[in-house]
Amino acid sequence: MDKPARIFITGGTGFIGSYIIKYLLHYGYTNITALKRKESPIDLVKNQRDQVDWLEGDLMDEYCYQEILDNTDYVIHTAAMIGFDPSAKKKMYELNIKGTANLINHCLDRPIKKFVHISSTAAIGRFKKEQEIDEDSEWQKSIFNSHYAITKHLSEMEVWRGAAEGLNMVIINPSVVLGAGFWKNGSSNLFFKAWKGIPFYPKGKTGYVDVRDVAKMTIHLMESEITNERFICNGGNLHYSELFKYMFEGFDKKGPSSPLPSWLGAIAWRVEKLKSLFSGKAPMITKETIRLSQNKYTYLNQKSREQLNYSYKPLEDSIKEAAKALRHSQENGLNHSHLPLI
Repeated sequence: MDKPARIFITGGTGFIGSYIIKYLLHYGYTNITALKRKESPIDLVKNQRDQVDWLEGDLMDEYCYQEILDNTDYVIHTAAMIGFDPSAKKKMYELNIKGTANLINHCLDRPIKKFVHISSTAAIGRFKKEQEIDEDSEWQKSIFNSHYAITKHLSEMEVWRGAAEGLNMVIINPSVVLGAGFWKNGSSNLFFKAWKGIPFYPKGKTGYVDVRDVAKMTIHLMESEITNERFICNGGNLHYSELFKYMFEGFDKKGPSSPLPSWLGAIAWRVEKLKSLFSGKAPMITKETIRLSQNKYTYLNQKSREQLNYSYKPLEDSIKEAAKALRHSQENGLNHSHLPLI
């Protein structure tokens, strides 16, 4: 069925955005415009690129997308910078907060039907080493909130400001998003690092969700009458030991059997920081990532299950499927992959 609604999506060449585009097309939407930077590779949507109108530009260049918004019904905002490298902090604050604020301001000047903001569970905040978190949890200043979390929280505040000024919006807070994408970027890098070999697993626990569930929930909420609410999108909560168990079963390899000692973690991030100073590359491990990986967070998804009647793909299946996709990529010299729609 042809669906003529006009949709503008930011971050369409990225991990989550690419799956959203695939599902939009799968569900019959034919009028999609996606913003992409000139240098962004289009590999994740190469089979769909002729079915999408690509607008070349940058989220910070607000003039490049103003005309598109004049003829847009729905905006799906996925573009964001994810990083734990201290040297990238300034750029991350600017893009995630100011970029969102600019987009909100232009949407307020136009009859946009709904603004769908892809946020993160990190934006809800963490202030204990062990904590249960739901949509009503309140943000508190804490050493357990990374700079990425702070930028996502502040970008959400811009979206809530838009709601207060009359914009229909909805926020989705995915937990750690799992799936096949560019293996050296974002959360897909978890699989790549594990494939290369890790001697220990962190002691912590957190939430995970299949990227396809994030994409499907995004479209569900775009189409729904629900406005001015947030939903945690979380397939379940796992200890890192469980995550790597399923991952290495998918690799058909033997995984780590011992937890990471605290003293070794403290050494590891310092060594990585020193290496990055000489190499010029972002450190693979930072003080923030080590700290967070030792904590235990449980994200509750009752609101999405009850209000949206949503059923998530089992995490064990998602992890093993993505692990097998990585194994296939490595065997064939590819730096990316994608999963079939579900």
